[in-house]
Amino acid sequence: METFLCFLKWSLMGLILAWVGLIPAGFASIQDSDVASFAMYSYSPSPVKVNGSARLPEGEVVLPVVPFYIKQAIFSPRTTNPFKSVYRNVYTPVFLKQLQGCPFIGMPYDLDGNMSTKEWIVITLFYGCVEQYDNYISSQPHNWILQQDAKKQFRILMESDGRSLLAVKDSSRQKKYDKLFTNHYIVNFAPVARPQCGMSHVKWQYRQNRYQVNEQKISAEGCEQLFKYGGNEILPEAAQNDNKKKAQKAVEAVVAPWLKQLQAIR
Repeated sequence: METFLCFLKWSLMGLILAWVGLIPAGFASIQDSDVASFAMYSYSPSPVKVNGSARLPEGEVVLPVVPFYIKQAIFSPRTTNPFKSVYRNVYTPVFLKQLQGCPFIGMPYDLDGNMSTKEWIVITLFYGCVEQYDNYISSQPHNWILQQDAKKQFRILMESDGRSLLAVKDSSRQKKYDKLFTNHYIVNFAPVARPQCGMSHVKWQYRQNRYQVNEQKISAEGCEQLFKYGGNEILPEAAQNDNKKKAQKAVEAVVAPWLKQLQAIR
């Protein structure tokens, strides 16, 4: 039995489902007992509103603008969010004020199979509305998974970056909450660090009433141009390999301490 991702495309014509066999790099294969559910979206720098939705100029994906109360809940002091300590730059007064002008798009998604709770996938892009993010090429979407319980209380279940998010259901239904695979980019969680490239892949398992880190991998993805390797570089292969190692080492120096903080809060 193959494991699949469900690629969800939102358009003005409705929801289109297409199955693709794609698993985040760096992780062991998802077990055959897993059934993939929500997977990927793509995001364009400047959505335009069309009948209450944020329509992406490239025309590939359209996600609706989230209701105002959902956007409010993300930044409300009454919403429990342990990720504030690892995304400190996002929760400064200046940053939050600028974020109010960002388009927030997303969709409801049943993460736990519980009718008494409601979950939302919420996405925004700092580029175009936050001053320090003036380079779309290096900018990455920022994501939240927001949950409202039976008492109408909100909490942030997950906060991550990038253009992909994977949730995998346990086909045995023994575990209520989906496994999550997320990406976290230096450019978003450490915007003044050097280098401004590289990321971490993290696999999460829901235990003890929260998501906890299960696996992790540090990647120098996006560092090719800065460190001069790969692509169209004309340097000798040995020099490129050496530069690739330097890139990985530089990225690890930034990401490894951050991952320790992430594990500490989860």
